[in-house]
Amino acid sequence: MFHANRTMSFLCLCIGILIINACKNKSYNERNEKMDNTEKKPSEWINHIDEIIISNSVKSFLSKDKFGKEVILEWIKTDMLSPKYSSAMKSVWKIACQTYTTIEMDFLKAHPEVVGSDAHFKPFESLFKAGINNVDWNLVKEKMQNILKGIFIFDSSIYSNEMKKSLENVRQIFVSLKDKENGKQLGFITFLISPKYKHGYVKSIALSILPKEQNRGLGKLAMSSIFKIIPQTKSIFLCTRITNQKAKNAYLNWGFVENRKLISTENQYTFNKDHWIFMEYKSKEADVLQKLSKKIVVKQLNP
Repeated sequence: MFHANRTMSFLCLCIGILIINACKNKSYNERNEKMDNTEKKPSEWINHIDEIIISNSVKSFLSKDKFGKEVILEWIKTDMLSPKYSSAMKSVWKIACQTYTTIEMDFLKAHPEVVGSDAHFKPFESLFKAGINNVDWNLVKEKMQNILKGIFIFDSSIYSNEMKKSLENVRQIFVSLKDKENGKQLGFITFLISPKYKHGYVKSIALSILPKEQNRGLGKLAMSSIFKIIPQTKSIFLCTRITNQKAKNAYLNWGFVENRKLISTENQYTFNKDHWIFMEYKSKEADVLQKLSKKIVVKQLNP
């Protein structure tokens, strides 16, 4: 079992959270601030979120996939220390397991050298001792899933006081997609908003749609929901593995562009940035997601 700090570090590795300090590098922020002297202080962004989303109760939207089938989007504003957040993450573990096991296994098979050079993959060293040609990939997959399970099913009460303090003002928007007809969970997306982020900046930290439910436009619908929840969003940024070409192509089609300036070289976490693709959606330069968000309606659902 990983210590809490190791668990969070691996979470950064596996689903790109890169918490708190990985948003923008210093020079990038300074340049943007000079371009817009009216830009609000980053801390005011959190205050604004709390003002427009006062309640922490679950809310519901209604929309349709690209084939016209109705989809419910249930969402909640919470934080990483809240029991509501841990409960939400636990509820989507089976969906996340399928997505992120595949992503990480594909990366590991393409770059097995990380086992000996990257501290995050140290737990796999014993499985690679006999050489790459003798690796039991079923055991690697099993270990990978156990690690991922510890990320999605966790007890935040065991985090150190230092970690709790660093996370107490970080906001999470958790969105779950369900089939309106039968209530089946189809996927989810989580967004992170930190006091360190500039006003209007949001990080997409995890997105997963059931394999059998893909090609319905649900991923794009999930990503667009942030504009329905927080219309003032200016930028959505994220990262994914360099081997995850399917996700990269989807993000490009949605209006994202690659932007390697999104990661700080001074970040407290250690990782090889060459193993990641960093992407950003700027609301001033793209409108695909905003247009889709207008098709999402507030719906009072029957219990």
